[in-house]
Amino acid sequence: MTAVFAANDDMAIGFIRAQLEAGRRVPEDISVVGFDDIPVAAYVTPPLTTVRQPFDEVARQGLALLVHVIEK
Repeated sequence: MTAVFAANDDMAIGFIRAQLEAGRRVPEDISVVGFDDIPVAAYVTPPLTTVRQPFDEVARQGLALLVHVIEK
């Protein structure tokens, strides 16, 4: 395994910690990507590569869809 894409940043941070404890180097030995872009991701060593989720836009679109379905 050369890379891991974690379901969220907390899991990615935990995985990085486990790899370091096992003697593996991130990103030299294994690449790790998280999801959600939580603020603490920038302070992990090495800084976590993460995917930002546009929560406000997702909520806005979901609410608009719900209103549309209710009004039908």
